[in-house]
Amino acid sequence: MKKKIIATLLITLLVIGITPIGVSAEWKQNTDNSWSWSENGHHAYYGWEQIDGKWYCFKDAKMQTGWLNIGYWYYLGSDGTMKTGWINDGGKDYYLKSDGTLATDTVIDGYYLDSKGVMQPKENQKVVLDNDYAKITYLGVDRAGSYSKKVKLQIENKSNQDLIIQTDGVSIDGFMVYGMFSPNITSGKSIINGIEFSNSSISTNFNNIEGKFVIITKNYKTLEKDNFSIKF
Repeated sequence: MKKKIIATLLITLLVIGITPIGVSAEWKQNTDNSWSWSENGHHAYYGWEQIDGKWYCFKDAKMQTGWLNIGYWYYLGSDGTMKTGWINDGGKDYYLKSDGTLATDTVIDGYYLDSKGVMQPKENQKVVLDNDYAKITYLGVDRAGSYSKKVKLQIENKSNQDLIIQTDGVSIDGFMVYGMFSPNITSGKSIINGIEFSNSSISTNFNNIEGKFVIITKNYKTLEKDNFSIKF
C-alpha cells in the first residue's frame, strides 16, 4: 500500500511538472476610460501589437482609436482594431489598403481618391480625350495645396510606344495661365497625373479649363494635338 501511495504521488508530480501554465492575457480599462493590454507580464506600451489576429496600436500603454499618423495615416475603430477597405468618417469615404495605410491620389474600384484620401464622386469623372494614342479621363480637382491647384487626370497610353503628353494654350475661365504638365507614360500603362497651377491668384472655384493636349514621342516628335475642355 505504501508503495502504491508513493507511486501515485510521483505520477501526480510528474503530470503537474509537464502541464503548461495557463496564458494570462487581459484587457484593463483605465480611470480615463482608455484601455490597456498585458500578457504574462508584457505590457503593450508603444507601437503595434497583434492580439487574437487583429492589429492594435498603443501609446503610453493606452490603446489608440480614430485617425493615427505614424509616417502614414491609419484608421483604428472605436474598438481599437486597425481597419482596411472602405470606411466612412465624417460623411467622407476613404480606402485603407491591406496594410492599413490610407490610399491617396489613386483610383480604387473606379473611384478617385484625392491627395487627402477623400473619395470623389464618380459622376464627376469625364473622358476628355480618346484617340489612337491615349485616353485621358478627368477625375477631379485637388485643392489641398496651399500654393497650387491640380486638375487630376487618369492617362492611359494606348499606343505601342512610350509617350510624353503636354499641354498648350491653357486658359481658366477665359484667362490664359501656365499649367505644369508633362508626364512620361510607358506603352500600355495607365497613370494618374495633374495639370498644376501655381499661380496663387487663380480662384479655387474656377468653372472651366480649356487648352490642347500635345502627344509626342520620347524623341520629341509630335504625333497629335487635340483640344480639350473641362467644365466643373
